[in-house]
Amino acid sequence: MEKVIAVVDDEEDIVELISINLQKAGYKVKGFGDGKALFKSIAESPPDMILLDIMLPGMDGIEICRELKRDNKYAAIPVIMLTAKGDVTDKVLGLKWAQMIS
Repeated sequence: MEKVIAVVDDEEDIVELISINLQKAGYKVKGFGDGKALFKSIAESPPDMILLDIMLPGMDGIEICRELKRDNKYAAIPVIMLTAKGDVTDKVLGLKWAQMIS
């Protein structure tokens, strides 16, 4: 069965580029422009993994990750944070929430 990866980024070009490469590697990809669309979709069908941009409109990636890890239905879904931010504080925050799987 194909593994499903959710890609959350507000830049369509980035979602398309990542999707093309993941599909070539044999994954099914669902793209989302914001957290609201992601949460609506995963309520019906959770993905096997989420690639999540930090800088998103509305709810940012840190908030989305925090909500995912607090909900037992989604807490085990691996999250990889995508960001253009290079600040140490941003990296620590992203790792803190992405590692809250166990």
